[in-house]
Amino acid sequence: MAERLRDDLAGVGVTVRLREVATWTEHVDLTSRGEFDLALLGWQADTLDPNDFLSALLESGSIGTTNRSRYRSAAMDGLLKRARMDSAPGTRLARYREVQELFQREMPFVPLYHSPVFTAHRRRSAGW
Repeated sequence: MAERLRDDLAGVGVTVRLREVATWTEHVDLTSRGEFDLALLGWQADTLDPNDFLSALLESGSIGTTNRSRYRSAAMDGLLKRARMDSAPGTRLARYREVQELFQREMPFVPLYHSPVFTAHRRRSAGW
């Protein structure tokens, strides 16, 4: 993936020097500290609650841990806080849509792809 991005960026005049690190732990450490110009990372939500990944990736308080883009926005922090505190599903959904709209406008990082997760089940199975 890194080589493909390097080649694509070269096509528009941006020179990229790839830097490999010895371990995933080192990569996580470097990106947590913000020691990069461009980095490849991944994320997979482990719950259905949008707060569990949107706050981790976009909230200022997560800089230095999971907010590796180092994105800082008072507007985003406020939206995330209000969405977290709202227990009404419809209102909460509307607030997280606002979060996503702000993300789309400011684009602190670029999602490259999404891997869908499939679950097999039978209609007769119930009550698990």
